[in-house]
Amino acid sequence: MENIIEKCVIKPKEKLDKYIIAITVFISFIICLIPILFFHIIAYSPVIILVTVFIAYNIVVSRNIEYEYEFVENLLTVSKIINKSRRRLLFKGILNDFDIIAQRKSKYFEEYGRNVQVNIKSISAIENENVYFGIIQYKNKRTCLFFEADDRILKHIKKQVDFKLKNSWR
Repeated sequence: MENIIEKCVIKPKEKLDKYIIAITVFISFIICLIPILFFHIIAYSPVIILVTVFIAYNIVVSRNIEYEYEFVENLLTVSKIINKSRRRLLFKGILNDFDIIAQRKSKYFEEYGRNVQVNIKSISAIENENVYFGIIQYKNKRTCLFFEADDRILKHIKKQVDFKLKNSWR
């Protein structure tokens, strides 16, 4: 019987996301006003307005991001879900291949997190207490994967690779 654990983390909108949304709405409003102001292109105004609204809508909803962690036995899959419809694989790896898995706010992060070439942040906020990191050689680069773990995930990791999990509660 396979042991499957899934968890979804919703990324809250940051200041940059809010700025992008505001600028997109403003620019699309200005573009929709252009056909009204210039009479020689008024015949194309419905097309211009529809295309502008469609593009603006896609930009705004693309800022709705979730991360999904899926643990199947010894395999970890991290996916980025955009607007609950488009899924993009961020990471897929075996737990045994990790050098270390530990809390972000621990002494291990300063020791192991120095010489990392790629960071994969699949978290809601870096300041959270339940943010963990794992160091792995992924796609020929030393990679640091940030993820949020709850008790179910920690028990699963401990069951699979107890010797690689460095935690304060052990």
